[in-house]
Order: sequence, then C-alpha cells, then structure tokens
Amino acid sequence: MGFWHPQVSNHAKAALMEELCSPTSPLPYVKEVSQVYASGWPPSFWGDLYYYLADFDIRGRVGEEGGWLMATGSEHSVGVPHTHAGAYTASKHAVLALCDVLRGELPAHVGISVVCPGLTSSRLWEATRHRPGQYGGAAESDPASGMLMEQKGMSAATVAQRAFDGIAAGRFLIPTHYHVRRYAQKRAEEMAEAFELLAEIDTTDYDLATVVAQFRSEAAG
Repeated sequence: MGFWHPQVSNHAKAALMEELCSPTSPLPYVKEVSQVYASGWPPSFWGDLYYYLADFDIRGRVGEEGGWLMATGSEHSVGVPHTHAGAYTASKHAVLALCDVLRGELPAHVGISVVCPGLTSSRLWEATRHRPGQYGGAAESDPASGMLMEQKGMSAATVAQRAFDGIAAGRFLIPTHYHVRRYAQKRAEEMAEAFELLAEIDTTDYDLATVVAQFRSEAAG
C-alpha cells in the first residue's frame, strides 16, 4: 500500500488485537488473531478513510426528495466498554462526533443516524477466507475462535431491524444493546460532576455564539 504509520500499521494493529485476547487463550489462536490483522489493517484503514472523505460526502448528490444517512458507530462511541482498545474507541467516538456535526450542516431534507451496536453475531472472525493473495491469500480460521461472537452476540437481523426502526422514527442516536446504557451513564455522571465542581469556581459564558453576539453588539455601539 505504500503506507506506514506507528499507530496504523500491520504491526501496531496486530499487537493491539493480541492484547485483547484472553490471557488463557491458546497461543496458536492468539497468533492467528495477530496474523489476521497483520495481513490487512492498512488496506482496511485506507478503505475507511476513503469512505468517510469521499463516498460519505453526498452533499452534491442528494436531490430535493431527501434522503437519510446511517453511520455505524459502536458501544465504544458512547463510553469505554473495556480497556486495551484505545485506537478503536477513539475512532468510534470520532464517528459519533462527525455525524453530530453533520446533522447541523446537512440540508433539512437529509437526515442522519448513528447506530451503536454491541456484541453482534456474525462471521467476522472468518474474514481471512476472503483475504487477497497479495496480503497472504485465503486462510481457514478455527471455528472455536468465533464461538463467543456467533453464539452469544445479538443476531444481525435484530440489530438491523432496530436500526431501521430508529431511522423510521427519525432518531439520531440508535443504540441496539441495552447494556450500553451504563457506559453512557458513567460518562454523563462524570461530566455532570466535573461541571458542578467548576460551577463553584466560575460560570462565565464563553460559548462562541454568545461571545460573537456580544462582540458585534459592542462593535455596533
């Protein structure tokens, strides 16, 4: 790919995902996880980057009849479900932030939602079966490695239905797994406490819109 960055590289992603493996996981399975991510992270990163910078920009392609954008966030968009996933959590926070800004910039006839799912039953763990030859070729994954995701995750059909129901209702934020609420609540409680403490020191309003309005009023005399 002609691309390397210390945080977005085959080595970095493989190391990150290896850290997420259980300490009791058999070593061959741990190394298999590392190999999967070591073989395809830069192409995946470029694909995501192109999508958000190019494909996702529909400002000149949406007619007056309107439309709706749906972005896939994660339980990591609203809090910190677990540690050792800093880069991933940051990227999902960024998805939510980007869409939050977009909903104020998009024309009135274009809506936007962010779906924030948790553990979902899928065959993502088998992704190596489609790996291109230039990145190591297709490979078979041990079925045991996907047991947790497939057997314990919410069905993809349920996640999709809840996403479509949320869009139909015009909701911006669409969580699909109820347990994610506690991650969001923890963040909200910490923020509320921090601002309550700040209120004891200073409550001056530095909101940009407020400051600009005051500046213009003072300039006009």
